Amino acid sequence: MTEGDYEFRDWEKRVPRRLLSAVEEIRESFRETEWKSNWTTQAWCFALLHPDDCVAAEKAMENASTLEILQRSLRPTALQSVRYYLQLGNPPATLQAFFVIHAEVMSVRVQAIYELLLGLAESHCDQIHGAPMNWAEWQARSLIRLAKRQIGLWLKCCCDLQQFDPDDPSDEYIYWRKWECPRFVSMQPGIGKRPFDPARLWEREDAETSGEVIDRFERYFVLYLESSLKTQLANCPPMAKVNVAAASQQSYLGKTGT
Repeated sequence: MTEGDYEFRDWEKRVPRRLLSAVEEIRESFRETEWKSNWTTQAWCFALLHPDDCVAAEKAMENASTLEILQRSLRPTALQSVRYYLQLGNPPATLQAFFVIHAEVMSVRVQAIYELLLGLAESHCDQIHGAPMNWAEWQARSLIRLAKRQIGLWLKCCCDLQQFDPDDPSDEYIYWRKWECPRFVSMQPGIGKRPFDPARLWEREDAETSGEVIDRFERYFVLYLESSLKTQLANCPPMAKVNVAAASQQSYLGKTGT
């Protein structure tokens, strides 16, 4: 957990006891979407990066319908970017395509979650400390930071299959700290700065550089989602926010999930 994440610990302390169950349901719906997007995008990314792995191809096909659903939720600009990267077909472009899918899916979801939280806060404004909009935004941002903590593992699983060493007494199998990322992860047209070099795609970075690469992906993920949330706040007038949130909350009471 980085220094900036400590602010978002103990989210329950900011939720009135009477609203705790409702907020937990909303947060669980966010985590369900995250799990589906995380698993599906990493399975497909790994399969495309390892075209000779028949098992990986089978796992990807098992998630084909889910990937189609995720892609339908993308906004036009993001969908255009994904199609461009997939058309390029090289490893850094493939990784970038699925990173955009995952970040975009969670970005759209965090906007919906904010509306649910705002509707809940407006309906119980006498129990919320501070303005309902600020409370809902803080809760949404706490979920973004929660999702960020899975990005490192997502990146590793997109690129590699973790090997289990039965003679290793450490917790490496759990935390995978010794992972060394392929060099293409830092190449363009992804979020890295290295120029594309087809001769060095699968060369490995050292552990320290790999950690820096993971940090870069985490920061980009947070920036992507928080920018989307800020755009939503800026473009939606206060009364419209209340009306949309109320409608979302009524829908949510009938069903949960993605």
